Amino acid sequence: MTTTFGPDNSVSAERATQKPAEPTIWFEVGEFLEYFHWAKSPTGIQRVQIELFAEADRRGLVPGRIRFCRLDRYTHRFMPVDFAAVAACFEEPPPSGGRSLFPRARTLISQIRADSRVWRGSIRGWLAEARLWLRGFGMTGAGVDPRLSCFTPGDVLICLGNAWEDTRYGEFVALARRERGIRFAVLIYDLIPVTHPSSVNDDNALMFRRWLDGMIENADLMLAISAYSRRALLAYATERKGRLPAADVLPLGTGFRPSTRSVRAEAMAKFPSRYVLFVSTLSIRKNHQLVAKVWQALIAKHGAAKMPHLVFVGQIGWLVADFMAELRANRYLDGKIVIVSDLSDAEVRQAYDACLFTIYPSLAEGWGLPIAESFEHGKLCVASNRTSMPEVGGDLADYIDPEDLAGATAVIERAIFDEEYRRRREAQIRESYRPASWAESFSSLLAALDRLHGPDDRSTVDAVGAVGGSIRHRSRSAGADG
Repeated sequence: MTTTFGPDNSVSAERATQKPAEPTIWFEVGEFLEYFHWAKSPTGIQRVQIELFAEADRRGLVPGRIRFCRLDRYTHRFMPVDFAAVAACFEEPPPSGGRSLFPRARTLISQIRADSRVWRGSIRGWLAEARLWLRGFGMTGAGVDPRLSCFTPGDVLICLGNAWEDTRYGEFVALARRERGIRFAVLIYDLIPVTHPSSVNDDNALMFRRWLDGMIENADLMLAISAYSRRALLAYATERKGRLPAADVLPLGTGFRPSTRSVRAEAMAKFPSRYVLFVSTLSIRKNHQLVAKVWQALIAKHGAAKMPHLVFVGQIGWLVADFMAELRANRYLDGKIVIVSDLSDAEVRQAYDACLFTIYPSLAEGWGLPIAESFEHGKLCVASNRTSMPEVGGDLADYIDPEDLAGATAVIERAIFDEEYRRRREAQIRESYRPASWAESFSSLLAALDRLHGPDDRSTVDAVGAVGGSIRHRSRSAGADG
């Protein structure tokens, strides 16, 4: 029997009354749940995950056909999780997430607790592995490894998150494949710790490489969120002279899911009346420094009164301590730069609606979701011309070299002061931009998973067809693949 996960996931009335013989698709959500114990607002990765998770839950028409599990980092047991718990974690993160008034104390206490869990988890893991070893010599009763008991042979496990902080993730995926005969798929967002190592610290770069090596060795299918990321993945796999994975592009949707959280007046009061928007975690790779220098230059040229505010929406991230110190020293350009964190999706939507235009000058991305979000709200985006971002922006974005201050200043100056130009670009966006839905993105995912059980199932990169071998820009004026 050919198994079909199909885009519509429809079943006949006859089959719906039968116990499903098809394999279960398991979405592994451990990293997603753990993220919200440390932060209370999502990054782009968590946004992509929740949209696809929600579609997965909606499509799970056959009881038990699509389910969720988490790989506990310390016990390395795959445990079933209800989607309600996943959705609640996104909508209302646990109170501890990002809320401590004493971050250094919180970090110390969390480290002590984490170390304790690591040791307890390691002891349990060693005992479980000892039982497996003894079972091989017939010294214990036969049975399924309790860490893998949720799986049945033929199931599909898919990781949509960045699980690379668990250095043993690949090891336990390999165990599940070997012991339970599952198929494994993983979504790769980017290879930035490999391609742009200065964007992360050395320890994180090493952890990422170990995780990526494990994914390449054990994945039956690897998906990338852009043609750029796919090329980077295959280049890395070729360079390491190991197994060349089956790899394809998963086109992403755009748009915010309905939220139960309301828009808070106190949050929106932080926004000035006239501003340019930059939605991103503040990290060295996102290049906030460049935009701050552009604002400083334009204030010197035109005067502060004529310049709109620059609003950064996002959390304080990595390797920006010097930049933050500089902002404080110049009093955030005397108040012209505003940082707003911990917004709900509804509040971010409102921020897009009210801005003049958006900026996304990142040095490197796997995709560039804020560019698509800007277009969805009818706003021009001044974007970087590097890596994947032209795939998102097509001919609807204005591009800058993220390392050319003079060139970036000229492009941004025109967007600020030439209102007629900005209106023409907005009209082009409204006329041409056709956003992809998350339902379409999930259908592409199901189509890719179909091939894991189809007659053409093969293990080389050429075997996987074009579920989006390049990403089509949803613009009638662009019309070409990315």
